[in-house]
Amino acid sequence: MRIHVLDFRTAFSTASDVHHVDWSCPGKLTCQGTEVNCSTNVSLQDVIPNAPFGSLKFSSPFELCRLLSVLTQSHVPESWRTARLLDRTYDLLTPSGLGLALAFYRQHCVHMTLSSVSEAGFLLPEHPPRGKCDPYNMATLSRYATQYAEVHPWTSSSWMELRKRKNLIILPAGFDNVLRSLKTENQKAVVLKKPEDIQPDWFIDNLSSVVLFSPAEFAGTLRWRGAWTLLLQQVARGVELITLAGPQNDQDWRKSVDMLRDLCEETVSQRPTLQSRIRCLLPLRSQLEAIGTGFRSATYEHGKMFTESTAKRFWTTTLTQQSAFLKLEPFQRTYENKFSQRPAWTPSNHQSSWRGKQRRGVPHLKAQRLPLADHQLQKIGEELLRMVPHQRTGSHTRPSGGRGRGTKGSFKRA
Repeated sequence: MRIHVLDFRTAFSTASDVHHVDWSCPGKLTCQGTEVNCSTNVSLQDVIPNAPFGSLKFSSPFELCRLLSVLTQSHVPESWRTARLLDRTYDLLTPSGLGLALAFYRQHCVHMTLSSVSEAGFLLPEHPPRGKCDPYNMATLSRYATQYAEVHPWTSSSWMELRKRKNLIILPAGFDNVLRSLKTENQKAVVLKKPEDIQPDWFIDNLSSVVLFSPAEFAGTLRWRGAWTLLLQQVARGVELITLAGPQNDQDWRKSVDMLRDLCEETVSQRPTLQSRIRCLLPLRSQLEAIGTGFRSATYEHGKMFTESTAKRFWTTTLTQQSAFLKLEPFQRTYENKFSQRPAWTPSNHQSSWRGKQRRGVPHLKAQRLPLADHQLQKIGEELLRMVPHQRTGSHTRPSGGRGRGTKGSFKRA
């Protein structure tokens, strides 16, 4: 008697399937009796000139994507980027990195080139997961990456499209008037007063990290359901979620910090593969009274708006405290932004005449700023035109008696 056992195992990504990100190119292909060699056995510097650790090797689109994704992270210090480049166990996939990796392999791997030609126009099955606890949505990632590779074929200048990814800063209530001071080319900031305020439009950019500060208002687990789902969807696309403490206020602040920590710890306990992508930097109870922490540098009151000075002190203190783990753009005051955007003054060798610079209605020429050469010429002219008393001799001399007007007839014609 034979017992039929149902097999519920799921097919995972393999190195022998050319459609998978773990595809390992054998290096050559025999086609109609002709042996054709692939050119995928190269190092990172052959893909990106002057890349750090350019001698690193890769053997699959996933490994190349991992290197490209680490290079585009803009929220980590250089020491962390170096460690992640050299650590092959650090798992990281992004749509942009995988798209560039597939474009490179389609150009240099004959197997993938022939596969893309023969299957053009057909609807391919979804990409399988890479394991039982795959932290990525490989179906969505692969679809975006394939579309990118089809629209942007690999060329010698494709590596220039590799740019730093943006960081999304989600601040609590009170920072509404200072968002412009945190906006840069690689960083944007929004305000989240309560979990229901989160918007899907915040995540349309190619993000490197989402820095979430604890809200000032406490919200329970049910209210966090929609917001936490959107955040985990970004984590599944290779974005790193970092949680920090907002400005300290009343007892609700501690409850809000504890709730956010519970969400992070519960998610990591259920999906251990997300531990490297969810970094909880919230203070413990033993650290709440520590001196020099960012959350104690500002105090939030209901309905209060932080000034630029308070917001800058909070931001600078927080970055200083977390400088070993995090690297973000500094706070720029409004007048500092205007000064940095003002065009630089360039001196000119052309000097016009001081008479030509005079306009009608100008009360006095000395009120104008003149070039040095024109100022010297004007000074010489004033010396020549200055009235100097003339000393008379003979009968034209002044009488010696008294300092008054003198007597009538003191000055006579010669």
